Amino acid sequence: MNEVGVLKQQNAVFMADFQLEREDRERTQSRLSELEEQLAASSQRIAILEDERQHLLTTVATTRHQVSSVSYLFGLYLLTLTCTFQNCMNVLPVHT
Repeated sequence: MNEVGVLKQQNAVFMADFQLEREDRERTQSRLSELEEQLAASSQRIAILEDERQHLLTTVATTRHQVSSVSYLFGLYLLTLTCTFQNCMNVLPVHT
């Protein structure tokens, strides 16, 4: 094989390697694009879940406050009933 034939063979090998590297780069770029899309979708889901979490925390805090208020009012109601009952007992004549 002469020098030109060797150079053509080397050129063919380099071109094949170059083509394989190009295909690898294209596959890698495609995969990177897919991962970026997945990351964007995941980020959106995280933002939505964080909004829902904040809403739930606000709802729980409001409900706790309402329950606390109702408990306080119920306590006052029971105290009023107790005082009214005791006052009634003091006023009623005692039969012996």
